[in-house]
Amino acid sequence: MQIKYLPKTVYQLNKIANNDIHFNDIASKRILQLNQWERFKAKGLNKKDLQDITGISQATYYRLKKAKETFGVKGLDKQSTCPHKLRLSKINPNTKEIIYKIRKENPTYGKAKLTRILVRDHDVKISESSVGRVITKAIKLGQVERITYGKIKRKARIFNTHAQRWRYGMKGKMPGELIQIDHMSVTSSYGSHTLKHFTAYDRCTKMTIHEVYSNASSASAAKFLEKILAQFPFQIRSIQVDGGSEFMKDFEALCAQKNIPLYVLPPKSPKLNGGVERCNKTSRHEFYQFYDGIHSVSAIRPALERFAAHYNTFRPHRALDLDTPFDYYLSISREVA
Repeated sequence: MQIKYLPKTVYQLNKIANNDIHFNDIASKRILQLNQWERFKAKGLNKKDLQDITGISQATYYRLKKAKETFGVKGLDKQSTCPHKLRLSKINPNTKEIIYKIRKENPTYGKAKLTRILVRDHDVKISESSVGRVITKAIKLGQVERITYGKIKRKARIFNTHAQRWRYGMKGKMPGELIQIDHMSVTSSYGSHTLKHFTAYDRCTKMTIHEVYSNASSASAAKFLEKILAQFPFQIRSIQVDGGSEFMKDFEALCAQKNIPLYVLPPKSPKLNGGVERCNKTSRHEFYQFYDGIHSVSAIRPALERFAAHYNTFRPHRALDLDTPFDYYLSISREVA
């Protein structure tokens, strides 16, 4: 038999025991100090030695002794340190009502804005810190609602079309077996124009294809997919992307049309897309850092094509024993043949 609840008397006794002074560390310590003081005083020790042994002064001893005689052991418990008399607010109650009214009508306004509105619209001059104290106290008393800015909870993606959940163990041991695709934002040196750079990365050969667009829509991603299908020298067997909206709709439809499996990574897991993420960093450091042309799609695309060719056919890779991606692909093709 499984017992889910104990008798009511057990909970009542537990409450009484927890409230008992013997279970209070502070009261227990003070009882010990009083007993030590009285015991060593009977042996003839002076005040200084008593204070060193017990850790309390003579004045504290008599104060605690009186509290125990008056209130019992509960008098030794930690007492409130709140002052007996609190400073009264000098702010006019009408001013407080105005502050409450403005804040309720504009719940996101802080003390600076409220102070300005009081002076501008109500001819009430009050310091910003005073307004802040009024709002803080009103929030504690429940007279004004506290506004919090929480993160918007995204709905979990429902995989009811072509895309599938990413599965652990997907490696991409053969050319084209697993292509990672991602995009990044690229801003001009003067910071006024942003373009979207798409990268495709083959897990096996480390070959990459790059393209730049004016936006990161699903239509742009679909165009990029058409490009990588035409330029990769091997068949693409599957594609891996993150959960961005640019890899939905048109992009997903084209994958379905081409019969290419599309795997979507779990949220907040860029480490699972590490290859293409590293390629994005390489593009920033080795291409955009040295690019000094016009920051436009038409101007960047030819230079980006030259960079991709240089990356695939000239740049040695440590992961490939300092072979180029293209040479490594040729060596694998010969072995398979």
